[in-house]
Amino acid sequence: MPYDPMAPTPSERSAAYYIVGVGAAANLVLLSTQWVTLSSLVSGGCILAVATSLLVAVLSSRNDDYFRHVSCIASRFAMGIIAIWFCLAAIIHIGNGAQLIGEWAGGGLSGDNVTAGPNDWFASETLAITVAMAFHIRFFFERYRR
Repeated sequence: MPYDPMAPTPSERSAAYYIVGVGAAANLVLLSTQWVTLSSLVSGGCILAVATSLLVAVLSSRNDDYFRHVSCIASRFAMGIIAIWFCLAAIIHIGNGAQLIGEWAGGGLSGDNVTAGPNDWFASETLAITVAMAFHIRFFFERYRR
């Protein structure tokens, strides 16, 4: 096996897993903000930790093949969650459009009920938190399943 001066050391490899683990814990805290209000300092720190963990996982050129493999699988899983979100959003938007057309055809336009479904779960921050959580869940599932 040839010498690779850019190969990560064992401490660098464990640090990458540690950073992703801290990001997963911070992501749990962010997910709880859907129900519990936290200070902006705590939320900002958690967002920074999650962003750092995702960047470490995605920009993993200096890590070993196993870490890159696990990151790739988790990234594909997260993209699948985004695709499911888009499908649900499309169904809700199409349903809203059908309701609006029906009200116009019926001669009355209420305007009050033009949104079906939980708006908070379709907000961009909630989507980002949920997709990041899906990434972390799949990352650790792949890492520990073998």
